[in-house]
Amino acid sequence: MAESSRETRTDVQTLKTSDHLRELRRWLSPPNASENYNNGIKLRHGDSGQWLLQSEEYSSWKSQPNSFLWLQGIPGCGKTVLSSIIVKDLEDGSFKSVLYFFFDFTNSDKQLFGKALSSLVLQLYCKNKDAQKPLDSLYDSCGKGTSQPSTDGLFATFQSMLQRAGEIHIVLDALDECQTRKEYPTGGLLTSIEALATFQHPNVHFLVTARPEQDITSSIKSWARNQDIIPIQSGRIADDIFAYVKARVRNNKGPLKRWNEWPEVEVEIEIGLSKKANGMFRWVTCQLDALENCLDYPTLQKALNSLPMTLDETYARILTNLPREHEHHTRRLLQFLAYSERPLTIEEAVDAIAVDTANSPRFNKKNRMPVPEEILSYCSSLVVLNVNSWENGEAIQELQLAHLSVKDYLLSNRVPQSFGKDFNEATASASIAQVCLAYLLELDKILPVKELRQSCWLAQYSARYWMDHTVVVESGNKQLCALIAEFFSCEDAWTICYTLYDPEDPWERTKQPRRYDISLALYYASLGGSCFSVQLLLEMNADVNSRHGYYGTALYAAMRKGHDKIVQMLLEKNADINIPSPHYANALQAALLSGHDKIVRILLDNGANVNAQDGKFHEDFTVMLSRRLHTMDTIK
Repeated sequence: MAESSRETRTDVQTLKTSDHLRELRRWLSPPNASENYNNGIKLRHGDSGQWLLQSEEYSSWKSQPNSFLWLQGIPGCGKTVLSSIIVKDLEDGSFKSVLYFFFDFTNSDKQLFGKALSSLVLQLYCKNKDAQKPLDSLYDSCGKGTSQPSTDGLFATFQSMLQRAGEIHIVLDALDECQTRKEYPTGGLLTSIEALATFQHPNVHFLVTARPEQDITSSIKSWARNQDIIPIQSGRIADDIFAYVKARVRNNKGPLKRWNEWPEVEVEIEIGLSKKANGMFRWVTCQLDALENCLDYPTLQKALNSLPMTLDETYARILTNLPREHEHHTRRLLQFLAYSERPLTIEEAVDAIAVDTANSPRFNKKNRMPVPEEILSYCSSLVVLNVNSWENGEAIQELQLAHLSVKDYLLSNRVPQSFGKDFNEATASASIAQVCLAYLLELDKILPVKELRQSCWLAQYSARYWMDHTVVVESGNKQLCALIAEFFSCEDAWTICYTLYDPEDPWERTKQPRRYDISLALYYASLGGSCFSVQLLLEMNADVNSRHGYYGTALYAAMRKGHDKIVQMLLEKNADINIPSPHYANALQAALLSGHDKIVRILLDNGANVNAQDGKFHEDFTVMLSRRLHTMDTIK
């Protein structure tokens, strides 16, 4: 009986622990770092990486207290694969607490230091019970997860957790793909790495990889020793590159198997590519992809004798050699992948290229590719298909640009003339927004929300991101302006869009159909920062002072997000500057507390009443306003 009781208590405790971990995961919402790790391991060939694993520098880093290493390499040299190899080596060894994160240009969350920190914190919490108390305390201090922790607070918690843990190995890949390397005034990734590496945690071993970007080099060299920086030189990885080429050429399942009966030709390919690789796995991969299309020896020999020298030349050749009938779909896919906030699922990509913004119907399921995986043929070596998993365990295929160097190239001024300004941010964003709006306008209003998400593959993306893409587009784009006007005039399209996605509750997925309300549309447009949408809705006589949402009115929504142009537009249409919101006494207080100085000036210029404060706020508010105005005048 006693044994049964103990087992019951253990089961209950296990359930409580599991529930608490789920709450922590929901609260921190860390990106899934294991996806990048698994993709890196898949790309490993044979014993690649042994030059590092067997080196004295790496062995010393693993064992010496408070150790640091920076693996420094040019684009395409295989840093991410090497990071995955290091993580696997550590986990296969005797090290129990291995923490890692892969910054990733294809995913906006994985470009933020705060998100990387949330991932590391949760990994340590799960792997080391002794380190759990600081995070539990932070969770409690944030109202048991009802408010988000600051990055500074989370970093202090991480440091406290490290002090309580045993031996810790931390691997951070691709620092150059982090968009918050430096944050005003003293925060950000680079400052935090320095703090961790120089704080003298004897139990912490820190390894990072990155391109030698100026800010990264300057920061790390200011405190790290020269012997802690290892350049990934072509000589070090020549054997790995040769092994990779050999594996691709002699693979009995790939297209290059056509040369299996001519060993001398295989050797010619292997030597020809390896000699010109110059330390770039990425360059070699692209050339092998191109050689797969050489169906006879003369064509192969011609290709080997005219190999492009650089990645830029390689990408230019890929775009130039596209079949004319592929150009339209390739252009649209690359626009989406270069500017999307997240990777596209393969189904979303299929529907994106099936949209015809110029004809009716704009979207028809019959225009979908019958074999979705064949979408890769439109972009050759420029895109890859990765299989990842959601939290519910469901596997999803995501289409991504193959490498950061592809995005760098597309966003440069070096693309072929035939593509003109297609990858300019304003042009690409306008194109994406038009696709999203055209798609929303064709959705079947009769379908339940759940069925819409399942059968209309681009619906959720379109509802979530169409306005984000319009914000960077000038109002002179007539096609986009016409589609926005049609969208706001179409009750069904608007209702479907904001049933699929609520800007103030983005994670809620079980919404009942919304009732069309032009004033609520104005509120959402002000929140999202779309000047043209706001202008259009004001012309349609939307009530500028109508009460909606978390912030109360369109004016408060625009102020809270710092959209000063929209604030001015709303005031010109007689938005009430002194009306209270659910969270602020008036607009001036909201702007001041939100730190938007330009909006404070706009409000004062438009007659905001400095004395219209709630009694308990008045004195502090007056002092705060006076100090802020003095600071603004000084800066000016």
